[in-house]
Amino acid sequence: MILVDNKFGYRQFRAKSDSSVNLTEVFEKVKKMEPEVDWWLHPNKRLLVSGGNVTTGKKMPISQLTRDELVNLVKVNG
Repeated sequence: MILVDNKFGYRQFRAKSDSSVNLTEVFEKVKKMEPEVDWWLHPNKRLLVSGGNVTTGKKMPISQLTRDELVNLVKVNG
């Protein structure tokens, strides 16, 4: 699931807890695309976030990638 919070601008890639999805490749791609942005990859590799509770208080900007751009990242890696 890919979420874009319209109010705060947060972005998330989220897989079900029983999924074997590994978002490491997507994480590496977004870090190259937006090196100044704070992307956080959960240790279980099924949650990738820009903005929200995990980045609160940090001075780095959140992602500006559109929902379509985020979807395409997964298609390329899926």
